[in-house]
Amino acid sequence: TLALLASVRAKVDGLPMEQSLAAFTATMKAAEKTLASIEKTSEELRQLGGSARGEIKPLVAGLNATTAEAVIAMKEIEKTAGELRSLVSPQSPAHLRIVKALEELTLLTRSLREFSESVVRNPRMFLTGRKAPETNSK
Repeated sequence: TLALLASVRAKVDGLPMEQSLAAFTATMKAAEKTLASIEKTSEELRQLGGSARGEIKPLVAGLNATTAEAVIAMKEIEKTAGELRSLVSPQSPAHLRIVKALEELTLLTRSLREFSESVVRNPRMFLTGRKAPETNSK
């Protein structure tokens, strides 16, 4: 039963979920920064709307650069979301490993229940082994 527990733990520990979630979190933070930058640039553009054309050109360049960053961030979000979808898909190896681990855990639970029932029926089995005490039936 200890080997079965170790097997279940090894399978669960082998899943790359934390790494994918960390990448998704980092991508989301980058997207938030990019969107904040877009909002700031848009506000500046509104404030300078009445200014001369020469003053707006650098602002437009900044807006174009920010937009390019937003496109890159959105592509990263789409990629990460696709990876997460593949992890939770019923056909994914991670999903199959989780199902297998749960099946093994069910078997382990059943074995432990049977063992505990045996101990309740025959507490002396720790001293004498699994053999039940002989009974005289007449």
